[in-house]
Formats: sequence, C-alpha cells, structure tokens
Amino acid sequence: MVIKYLLYLLPFLVSSQKIIKNINIKNINFPSCINCIHYKANSINSEYGSTLNKCNNFGEKNVITDEITYKYAEICRDNDSMCGKEGKYFVEETKLNFNLKLFKFYSKKYLPYFIIILPYFIIILITNLK
Repeated sequence: MVIKYLLYLLPFLVSSQKIIKNINIKNINFPSCINCIHYKANSINSEYGSTLNKCNNFGEKNVITDEITYKYAEICRDNDSMCGKEGKYFVEETKLNFNLKLFKFYSKKYLPYFIIILPYFIIILITNLK
C-alpha cells in the first residue's frame, strides 16, 4: 500500500533532483542553438543536436558559383564576434516551426529505410485482404 503512494511521488522526487543538479551546470542560462530560427540541421548527421550542424546567420558566399557556405553552429557560439556564448543573435523558434524542422530532419534521415520497407508492408496488406 505504501509503495503505491511512493510511486505517485516518484515524478516529483526526480524533477526536484534535476533542479538541484542544474545549479552547478556551466552555461545553463544561455539559449540553445537548436531552439533558434537560424539553426540548420543536416540530415546526414546522426542526431538533430549534432555539433556538425550549421547556423544560417553566418556564412560566406562564393562570388563565382553563388553558393553560400554556412559556419558550424559550434564555431559561431565559441566566437564572440559572431553569436558568442550568450547567443547575441538568438531568435527563439516557435513550437510549430521547431516541430516541423524535426519532422523534416527525421523524414530525410529515415526516408531510405522507409522506401526499402514500404513494399513489404504493401505485400503483407494485399495478402491479408484476400
């Protein structure tokens, strides 16, 4: 009986532990690049928050090919003349746009697997309908 009530308190105990641990975390008050409108995730990377993703706010244009090469987000945050640790040019992404970015990232990342597996699901559906 007591264990049942302890299970109800477990989420509160875990969340209070997180608050206590955050006191000593460096840069905790600075915004994260993944929540910025300028953050550009590359679907080749293994995760959305990879250090190899880029910032659309800083880059260099090739005057011959008209191609823009963007700087890595990590470099922009380490350089005070760019965004710096405090995130000078940070503009928070809306929740809807953030979710759309995530959807596009994972769609591109897993599209080849989906294309390979889709015919098998179609065959299974056709055989089960008969």
